[in-house]
Amino acid sequence: MIVPPAPALTSAAYGTELIELYWASLLRDVPFTQYPLESGGCSRGTGTYGAAGLRGRQEWWPSHAGLAVPWRFPSETVGPYISQFFITPTFFGQQPISQQQVTYQQNVDYLTDSSSWALIQNGGSTGLQNQKAAQLSCVHSGRDLSAWTHTAVLYQGYFVAFLVLNTIGVPANPGSPYSNSKTQVGFATFGGPHIAGMLGEVAYRALERSWFQKWFVHRRHRPESGGGIVQLIKTGQGSRGAASMVV
Repeated sequence: MIVPPAPALTSAAYGTELIELYWASLLRDVPFTQYPLESGGCSRGTGTYGAAGLRGRQEWWPSHAGLAVPWRFPSETVGPYISQFFITPTFFGQQPISQQQVTYQQNVDYLTDSSSWALIQNGGSTGLQNQKAAQLSCVHSGRDLSAWTHTAVLYQGYFVAFLVLNTIGVPANPGSPYSNSKTQVGFATFGGPHIAGMLGEVAYRALERSWFQKWFVHRRHRPESGGGIVQLIKTGQGSRGAASMVV
């Protein structure tokens, strides 16, 4: 599969992506349980655009939910907004895992001025660090998800989901050759150890291929790069001034 090239900075598709990211940024500290109120209403100036359907594709947005992310498949809006794999307590062997995590403090923003933005774009450092929240919590907001993925181990999410499935006793796929056996069970093949090991193997192979696409094919810049350039143009510094901010 060939990943299509990233949209150009001046394209409508790129603008749409930025709008989606800005929307998510505005809602990053809103609990998921409040999404139907915050992202579907006008209190944050986000509801009208969402109701219209980004990219002109109404099927991306359930007309009844007003949620802040696109939905692409049937039944995705059925059940809780956050995956239960993120919050269900489980065990790593005999060690309990509560699924509470260290998250970051709310309403703390970075790179909000052109000087610090340009410093980072040119490879510098502001010396600032994410401020950790005082209490542990389960994932319940966009900032929590960002904190999770910021330091997550390569296949942590998939592995913890596997642990949860074991904890709640989900049976093996009926297609397993051991499903109907009265004398054998899966172990090194089609059993728990096989699945646990393959999760790491598959994740690493996917990482290799995605990293090749990212660094040797597309070399796409990060959203704050394009967003900063757009902001500089908007404030009158022009495309030449914006380009001079990035070496």
